[in-house]
Amino acid sequence: MSIEKDRREDPLSVSYDPGKQQRQLEAAGWERVDRQGKLFWRNPRSGHLSSQGTAVERLKAITTFEESEANS
Repeated sequence: MSIEKDRREDPLSVSYDPGKQQRQLEAAGWERVDRQGKLFWRNPRSGHLSSQGTAVERLKAITTFEESEANS
């Protein structure tokens, strides 16, 4: 069995779509920043820079928190 087939069958495997992540961050107001050939994202609330993966995780945490606050 190939590695690719193993990933498709694994329900815990996470798809990686950098274009989709970029659109999500931009829609949430995050600003793309290129520094010394590296890509970072500026948090619109704090101004802190994060890598794309970290920014996406932070955005998910913020969204989950805001949804739980709205439902309480």
